Amino acid sequence: MCETDPYVCFRGKSGKGEMRMREKSGEQNLVADWVWQVYLTRKLKKHFARVYVRCSEQINVSIPTLYMANHASWWDLYLAMWISRNYLRQDAYFLVNEQETDTYGWLGQEEVLSFDGDSYQQIQEALEHGAEILDGRFGSLWVFGQGEVKHPDFRPLRFLPGLGSLLEKVKHVQVVPVAFYYSMTGPSPEACVQLSAPIVPSTFEQGNRRAWIAACSKELTYHLDMVKEQVISENLGDFECVLAGTMAGDHPWPPVEDWKKQIEQWIQKIKKG
Repeated sequence: MCETDPYVCFRGKSGKGEMRMREKSGEQNLVADWVWQVYLTRKLKKHFARVYVRCSEQINVSIPTLYMANHASWWDLYLAMWISRNYLRQDAYFLVNEQETDTYGWLGQEEVLSFDGDSYQQIQEALEHGAEILDGRFGSLWVFGQGEVKHPDFRPLRFLPGLGSLLEKVKHVQVVPVAFYYSMTGPSPEACVQLSAPIVPSTFEQGNRRAWIAACSKELTYHLDMVKEQVISENLGDFECVLAGTMAGDHPWPPVEDWKKQIEQWIQKIKKG
């Protein structure tokens, strides 16, 4: 954390200065948040027929959480953003290689922390900042451990060494495996996202970075394979359809009453602090 609180300092893409991340507070961010959420929801509804989510009851969204996900599609980041805000009701940061963020255009989120994957210095700074986030009031961080998009059936899952470094710094937090899997059986794809039970703390109490990465890879592979089998067998009864797109018969824009209700909820949340 820097002395200019309520800002969090982070070195920007060029490495020649600091990116200053403002904490979310006050009505000044209300409109921007609302516009972004409407844009993001519309974008997802236009692309996906349905988005399914299964979330473990053991996940506690009120404590620091490291979401460790496979990277199966360009859409993973958008889905993670939408799920964090609209399903988990949790503020979160997203650690992403700038080579990917450059392809997204408008992300609309100050919580996206991009870094140059070819710069050792920026990688280390990103990991340090990620650890600070998990130690502070911004207690949730999403990491796509593969570092690049791979087909969901690609095996073995290989996580970058930086994940082990981050786990070493923040092994007191809950680590949640997140499996992204996509199905294309109709005119538009469907997305299945599983947020599994946190990995038990004893996994990180002994061993080393390589052992921790191997344990995370094994755990996430297990859940990803399980989701794959359920998608293939069309057995999604224990998943919740959290978003139905235009190809599923929904209008791309939410009703005005839904907008009003969401704005009122945000205002109440701000007033409560």
